[in-house]
Amino acid sequence: MTETPPGLESTLATVESEVGCRVVAARDTGSRARGLAGPDSDYDVDVVFVQPPVRYATLGGYVASVDRTVADGRLEVAGWNVRRFGELLVESNPAALTFLHSPLRYRDHDALAALERDVAGQVDPLGLYHHFRSLVGNQHQKYLRRVLLDDGDPVWVIHDEDETGYEVSPAPSAETTAEASRVEKPTDYSEATTDRTVKRNLHVGRAGLAARYVLAAHEFPPLSFDDLLAEIERLRDDGGRLLSGTDDPAGAVTVHDAWLTTARELAARKRAGEGDATVGDAFGPEFVPPESVDHRAHAGSGPDTALVDDCIERLVWEEVERVASDETEGGVREGADETEGGVRREDT
Repeated sequence: MTETPPGLESTLATVESEVGCRVVAARDTGSRARGLAGPDSDYDVDVVFVQPPVRYATLGGYVASVDRTVADGRLEVAGWNVRRFGELLVESNPAALTFLHSPLRYRDHDALAALERDVAGQVDPLGLYHHFRSLVGNQHQKYLRRVLLDDGDPVWVIHDEDETGYEVSPAPSAETTAEASRVEKPTDYSEATTDRTVKRNLHVGRAGLAARYVLAAHEFPPLSFDDLLAEIERLRDDGGRLLSGTDDPAGAVTVHDAWLTTARELAARKRAGEGDATVGDAFGPEFVPPESVDHRAHAGSGPDTALVDDCIERLVWEEVERVASDETEGGVREGADETEGGVRREDT
């Protein structure tokens, strides 16, 4: 078992007390699990918990998820009731799959280890691809793309800037038919806030590479960033296309040399503690995976529901037995308290 982060055990105890549950597993799902931690990286820990069985049958008793940030923001704990975890898992939810695959385990259970062995390779490739593709598109648009705003609305995408103006093109959402290629300074437009850091670019890069890997391999991408890059290198042909056995007219499974070089450089800087350094748009807009892919070639289903149910049932039944045992021991202790030297207190 991995060394426990500072404050984790007390946080889990607080969660158990406040929610009325038992945390059966706690695993790292952040930069440490991916091999990208720097000197100042925080801890991102996801948990799975189980409640007393009566809570699943009462109104307001069932708690689906928890989310806590403690220790001056250095520790974030989030997670799910085992039933909610199961629901997400059969949908190939990336967060649930990340938890299932994480090698850094601060608390674990045999039932979850068995579930991992049984279903870790069962995913919905198309669903995972579109999750990662959407993440890349949204993050790029929100944080990496430079945009000029008119009263808060995107009008121009900035491609270059000099002392006298901006080289631009119309923003996709702009209600304009103009085809201007330059906006002179000074201007009444304001520039949108960006977050063009090493950390943000690496987040986008990892998701974009994961999307292409999922479409090629039809399996959940390796959690270790170095392992992901190695697998992509292994699958690539001379043209940069991942060998997926399917046609790739839109470039959905093509990974260029420059992207891999950029990914390695960003990872090295993140590990060196330079995550907050500004680097611009490291991968560029063409890195966003295409929306249109061959659904028939990549259709699939998530983990077997019956196997997930087996895990849930085992954990819930274990909780039934634990509660019953606690009640029995409580009754024995209460009886012992009423007796002194074999003589009941009420008889003395």
